[in-house]
Formats: sequence, C-alpha cells, structure tokens
Amino acid sequence: VNIACFLLNYLGSPNWRPLWKYYSKTTALMGFLACILLMFLIHWIYAFAAILLAFLLYMYVDFQAQAINWGDGIEGMKEERAKNALLRIDRRKEHIKNWKPKFIALGAIEEDENEVLPKDFGIVRFLKQMRKSSGLAIYASV
Repeated sequence: VNIACFLLNYLGSPNWRPLWKYYSKTTALMGFLACILLMFLIHWIYAFAAILLAFLLYMYVDFQAQAINWGDGIEGMKEERAKNALLRIDRRKEHIKNWKPKFIALGAIEEDENEVLPKDFGIVRFLKQMRKSSGLAIYASV
C-alpha cells in the first residue's frame, strides 16, 4: 500500500488526492522501506518467499493479460520527469549569456491553394536579421 501511495503521488495521478493531513511522499516511501526491512528482520526466508511469490503472481497476470493498453507506469514516470523539468525552466532566472531575442510581427497574408505566405517579405527578412539566427521570430496575421 505504501509503495502504491508513493507511486501515485510521484506520477502525479489526477485521481490521487490524499486527505490525511500527515501524508507526504516521503512518509509513504519510508513506510514501504520499513515494511521490507521488518520483513527481513523477522524471517528472511519467508520475506524472500513472499517477494518471490508476489513477483511470480505479477508475471502470471502480465502474461495472461489481454492486449489492452492500460497505460505504462514507466512511461508515466518519464512524462512526469519531463513535465517537472519544463516547469523548472520558468523558475530559473534567465542569465544574460542565455538570453535570445524574441520577436512577433503582425501583418497581412496571402492565401493560395497550397500555402499561406506573408504579403511583405521585407518584415520577414528584418526579423531574421534582428534575431541573428538564434532567437525566435513569429509572423502572425489577425
């Protein structure tokens, strides 16, 4: 139960909303580790047998399961790490060495059958020159 609570919290499951005021990710992980340690302290053979039985049961269910994609915990962990890394970018102050220019230009567009092009390519060339091949330039039409 403790490892399930920890993983639900770590993966950021939207359905996981614990109400106990003393709950934290750390207490769930420490509870799991304490249970495993106590199992081995009480009787290591039975602890090993219980873990082996749980693993074999998991393997049996995994092999007998239908080909339905219920989601993957590892993929969820990867997505959560990527999301947290992207959110940390906003918290960091941008250093002067890492600054890149960002421009937006509004203008008219011409619509052909296959493509949409700006009417005035001079603005596009100006934006390219201003950003010096390292910034972001957006040309938009309202």
